[in-house]
Amino acid sequence: MFVNGTEIKIVIDTGSRTNIIGEETVQQLKATKLKQKLKTNINLFAYFGQKYTSTHKVSLPVSHKDKHLNVDFMVVSGTNKTLLSGNTAEKLNLIKRVLKVNTNDEINHQVVEPPKKVTSNDIDKLSAVVTGDQILKNFKDVFTGMGKLPGKHRIEIDKSVPPVIMPVRRLPFAIRDQFKQELESMESEGLIDKVTKPTE
Repeated sequence: MFVNGTEIKIVIDTGSRTNIIGEETVQQLKATKLKQKLKTNINLFAYFGQKYTSTHKVSLPVSHKDKHLNVDFMVVSGTNKTLLSGNTAEKLNLIKRVLKVNTNDEINHQVVEPPKKVTSNDIDKLSAVVTGDQILKNFKDVFTGMGKLPGKHRIEIDKSVPPVIMPVRRLPFAIRDQFKQELESMESEGLIDKVTKPTE
């Protein structure tokens, strides 16, 4: 396609209502001396959210084969792509909108056999729902106790990080008994060890 007498690559966006041309492309086309049709301060957003600001609009001669048009472009910085809207591309015969689909009854269509007859037993199988109680029953070992895995795991500590001693938190009096019972329960299950001496 030719813009201002120079052949350039374009991008067609059938969802766009605006024709866009980069400021660098305008300079390469030696179209800077063309009359700026309208000064603008419009923000344009691309499909993926990129924001482009247009400061002016120019009209450039565009030709494709035997079609010749004067096209209004919004000039933007930050891109060297030239984008044509769907309407402009259609006027230049670059695309063709299909608004009607012709059907041909003489085309041989593949015959698809209907599915076998569905019985009530099949429906019962398809509609069977697994309840929570069934899951707990079938996988009892997974939901019993704390779920400790076999083996030992070694926790690697970065020795270059200086340790920090945190002060003991005071517990509200109302939950002290409950908290003590929980600690004793965790200790009896082997989840924690009781420490009676200072550690650093």
